Amino acid sequence: MKNLLARSAYALIFVFAAGSAALGQSIEGAYAFQGMSPDKTTYAGRVEVTKSGAGFQMRWLYSDGSIIFGAGLMEGETLSVGTVEDKKSIVSLMERQGDGGFKGVWYQRGEAALGDESWIKQ
Repeated sequence: MKNLLARSAYALIFVFAAGSAALGQSIEGAYAFQGMSPDKTTYAGRVEVTKSGAGFQMRWLYSDGSIIFGAGLMEGETLSVGTVEDKKSIVSLMERQGDGGFKGVWYQRGEAALGDESWIKQ
């Protein structure tokens, strides 16, 4: 029993350490993204994240050719992002995933529902 507990503890430490290694990495770089708007339309493209002072700058390059800029702050494993599209403010909350990507929700002023978005590190 003691040996089983020791092996279980080592396995738990290994899994936690492996997951934490990805979470502790820099968020700078490029990500493929995909999402769904509140009206259920889907979209995709690439987002580039660069460090800027105490925060980060983002540039979304949509598959339809449009570009949107944003700014964000990382607190723990949560990335909070603000953008503007069609003269309406958007706020996003993205949670860091174990693979280095992000997954979260966003709200655009005036919408009745939330959108969602996921990023995969490139």
